[in-house]
This record gives sequence, C-alpha cells and structure tokens, in this order.
Amino acid sequence: MTFCKFGDPKNAGTMTSSKFFKFCKDCKIVDSKNVTRTKIDLLFSKIKPKSGRTISYSIFKAAIPKIAALKYGDADSGAE
Repeated sequence: MTFCKFGDPKNAGTMTSSKFFKFCKDCKIVDSKNVTRTKIDLLFSKIKPKSGRTISYSIFKAAIPKIAALKYGDADSGAE
C-alpha cells in the first residue's frame, strides 16, 4: 500500500484518515457534488476500529465497495 508509506517510510501498512482521503482524491473519487471530504471522513470513521485511528489493508479492501457506492450509488437501487 503505497499510500500508507507516503511521507512515513516506517509505516507498517496502516492507513490514516488523511491518507485514505489522499487515496480517494488521487483516484478521482472525490468530486464537488456527490463525494466530498466530509463523506470520505464519515466513511473512514465507520470502517475504522472504534478505539483506533488507522485501518489495516483488510479493512481497506472491505471499504472499496462502500467507496463505489458513494461514487456511483448503491447497486441494489438500480432498475429492476
């Protein structure tokens, strides 16, 4: 996870909220309409462990569908 080590070469593979936002911004997930910094921060708060400040790679992988739902809408709400 390159974004984990950005600016912190000793990082053991955990991601902070600011690095999570940087990932979303660099991947052009953040826009001015649907996906804002506030929504990304709220998502991070929901997925991180309650007493922690960082997420692991496995939690990050589990968050990818949630990021997609923010960006493109819920897959379940499509036309039937």
